[in-house]
Amino acid sequence: ILKGAIQMKLMKRDEKAGALRKQDMIPGVVYGHGIDAISVKVPRKEFVKSYEKFRQTKTFNCEIDQSPHQVYIKDVQRDVLNPEKITHFDLLKVSASDKIHTRLPIVLLGRENIERQGLIVQQSLNDIDVKYQVGKGLESIEVDIADFKDGDTLKVSDVKVPDYVDVLEDMDMLVASIAHPRVEAEPVEGVEAAEVPLVD
Repeated sequence: ILKGAIQMKLMKRDEKAGALRKQDMIPGVVYGHGIDAISVKVPRKEFVKSYEKFRQTKTFNCEIDQSPHQVYIKDVQRDVLNPEKITHFDLLKVSASDKIHTRLPIVLLGRENIERQGLIVQQSLNDIDVKYQVGKGLESIEVDIADFKDGDTLKVSDVKVPDYVDVLEDMDMLVASIAHPRVEAEPVEGVEAAEVPLVD
């Protein structure tokens, strides 16, 4: 018996995806722990509401023909011309002993403190590959960089995560760095542009 309310009611489908989208429904598939893959459909508004709440990092309860399942959103496909529009989804059924494998966004706090000093934050890694126990949902990982100075760097190994989270990323990978903006000097009369150095 699942704990918690049903968050999404799905229906089995046999229509083609194009026909469903004309009805403002999104096609999807449910697969995973103890079940064969099931083709499903759900009204767009209902799916979007659940997606905004749970993203691809939290589990929730869904129902297929009155049969409950604990799932998380494993993947979504989007319209190439309209990336905000979801065209298909995958739900992965899990049990309490399973782990969620996903990418968690890295949110840098205190960026405005650094920018007030005339420095720039170059974020080269926006999310990290992680696993964690079902029921331990996270939305993101926050890192406070307010006290960082020019030349400081943040690596994956510096990112603090809860003890139940396994980080699968290369620990030496660069997440962000702090630097002065590079400014190109004004051309000097009588001097070739190539001879004008860059001023940090």
